[in-house]
Amino acid sequence: MLHASLYTTSNSAYGNFDPPAKSKYTTSGTFLNASLAPKRLPDFVGVFDNKGSVEDKPRLGVVFNGSVEYVTDGDASVLAAHDLESISLIDAAAALYVACTSLGKTHVFRLQQTATGYAAIQVATGQLPVPEGEATDIWSNPARTNIEATRCLPSAPPALGGGKTPLMIWGSRGGNDYAGVEGSKNPDGIPAWLRMAPFDPMTGMVDETSMTQQPFKNLGDTPAWRALSSLDIVGDQMYFTCAYDGEEDGKAVSTEDVLRTGANKEAFRSLVGRLALPDGEPAIVGRYDGLKIEGVMSLGNNQLLLGSDDEALGCLVAAATLIDNGSAIEPNIKFINLGMRASAQNESVELKRWGLSGMAPFCF
Repeated sequence: MLHASLYTTSNSAYGNFDPPAKSKYTTSGTFLNASLAPKRLPDFVGVFDNKGSVEDKPRLGVVFNGSVEYVTDGDASVLAAHDLESISLIDAAAALYVACTSLGKTHVFRLQQTATGYAAIQVATGQLPVPEGEATDIWSNPARTNIEATRCLPSAPPALGGGKTPLMIWGSRGGNDYAGVEGSKNPDGIPAWLRMAPFDPMTGMVDETSMTQQPFKNLGDTPAWRALSSLDIVGDQMYFTCAYDGEEDGKAVSTEDVLRTGANKEAFRSLVGRLALPDGEPAIVGRYDGLKIEGVMSLGNNQLLLGSDDEALGCLVAAATLIDNGSAIEPNIKFINLGMRASAQNESVELKRWGLSGMAPFCF
């Protein structure tokens, strides 16, 4: 049983918002300090978008029974990858996963239990194709691609044609100045794109001959918003997030505002949206100011797991129930401070290193 003093109970944590005409959405959440509370987190495997050296900079982590353990053992390329943005479970029986970086590099690996924890075993490394003019060579290239949202499904759902082959879905971040293109002159910013193609886990590559592409609308308040930061498929619906990072607009993040109720409500903002597959119109189902949601994962039973990458503040996670036939998220969901819990359990790792950028089911 959680003591009432450990979390806020009003909607003031995320303020009040005027709902847009285009759809109904929820506007509030409650904050739960999980470093103090004994609440059990949902089990999942996550990736963190650290770059540079690997020392005390987690790439891959397992959250199981409330414990946060980052994986360093094994020979998989994912353990040293730069700027990981997503992870998917391809085959639960084989513990087969694929993680992807912002430059579209795929890292396929098997998660293995060991006597001391977990190890990542190499399977393949590949590259997702991007439109002409976008670069995949290096992060510092002004024309670089930027792919924050991918999801590899074990097989295509009926709404996308069905079949038994894994299906990779990936999309560009979009927003202002994407891939070096000035977007501020366009009220809608730089249009994002969404691609789909069969995926071969043994090579880490997609079948480009069967690839499709479609534009993806930015639901953000301004062109500075990232149109697509994460995605998952629930039946014939795609749920996704888009986010605003105020640091890129010169807004400072306050490390004192741990509850995300003060200055950080301006620094970070997020929307959760959905669209009917294959080509429905996107609509907003949830809005959260004060955090930058970069991960969404289906938990089944009309629930989504939301995860944030709040830079110096670490990350929050919340299990959110879908209501009204999936058109809205229940109000007052409880966000757990995963970053603080992870730092408490891994004292050598700074809080800012726990920016959660992607999540997949835990398979054991």
